[in-house]
Amino acid sequence: MLPQWDQFVVVTTLGHCPKQAGYTPKHFFPAETCARHVYVGLQRDIAEIPQSLLGSRKGTEVHYGLNAYAWFMEFYSGLKGRHEFDLHIVRQVQTAWNLYKERYPEEKALYPYMETLFRDSALIREHLPVQYMRRPTIPNIAADIAQLAPDKTALIVGGASTITHETVTALGHRKAHNPSFLVLTHPENRELSRLEHEIRKLPPHRKIATTLSVRPFRGALQVALSEADVVFVCHPMASVSDTSSSEVDIVLCNAWKGSYKKLGNHRKIIHLKGSPQDRGVTTGPWCELEREHYGFVPLTKLQHERTHRVQSLKQMIAQTSATIRRMGETRMAGQRIRDFSYDAATMTFDFKTADGPRIRNPEAYKKAQADRARMALTL
Repeated sequence: MLPQWDQFVVVTTLGHCPKQAGYTPKHFFPAETCARHVYVGLQRDIAEIPQSLLGSRKGTEVHYGLNAYAWFMEFYSGLKGRHEFDLHIVRQVQTAWNLYKERYPEEKALYPYMETLFRDSALIREHLPVQYMRRPTIPNIAADIAQLAPDKTALIVGGASTITHETVTALGHRKAHNPSFLVLTHPENRELSRLEHEIRKLPPHRKIATTLSVRPFRGALQVALSEADVVFVCHPMASVSDTSSSEVDIVLCNAWKGSYKKLGNHRKIIHLKGSPQDRGVTTGPWCELEREHYGFVPLTKLQHERTHRVQSLKQMIAQTSATIRRMGETRMAGQRIRDFSYDAATMTFDFKTADGPRIRNPEAYKKAQADRARMALTL
């Protein structure tokens, strides 16, 4: 059965559903994320939705037809969440859909709608450039600039919990451009132990798959630098007047210079918490690394790249929303979507349309057509 998109309806509310609405309507598929609750169904069954949602509940929206298709596509593609193109939503919705099918195996009215939505969203995700799948955070940008691979090793000089955790998780998931071995250190042994404990206790969705080795800063720094292809510095960059912190910078910079000269110029040291020139004030040893080209990448470069990516991301979101609208209009007209593509130069999606249902087995279709023609002649 082909979807009748003019009958399609989506009801969404911010936050969790109220208790009186917290059940599963038989003819509506419920999908819940940490930010909102969504009901997907057909207009003929709208009476099943609790009046507490359709009435005055704050943050509730009801969408029909083309608007319902576009809203759910944007939601499922990650454009409605806190993080753009968030793939966690895909897993959440797919899990909820499988549970709904198990609970109501006889209810198949929504199957063609959901299968079409899943397929259309997959077209966007499959053609979306990888950089838009990663949030434009400083650790993610640092990981991209590092250009690592599974056969490489990264050293992280820890600082505050948040930036250190984000850097570890950015590098610690199993991806083609991530290292297979991480070394974590910190100038203070007590802080190092605390960071290690916190990282080992990360929730399941943030746990790292990369091997993590924890080493003391003093005594083991030279060995760690000799093994690392890239160093990520999360420890704050000190000013010259801050003698206690600048000692850490001096030790780290001197050790890196010796290691860099010995092991070659293909390596990088990326600072996520400072730049050598901050409002005209010099920061000592890091200036020398920048002047003499010791593979040093300051925070300012990461910030400039983030600004560029945020602007590009806004353009991509606008393009994706416009493409979803066009796809919805195509579906409303009863047409198929084919030859979906992405042009990197113009940052635009494109596709062609075709009339009629998709023919999965052309040979069987031709045979059935011939059989029907023969039957028509005999009548």
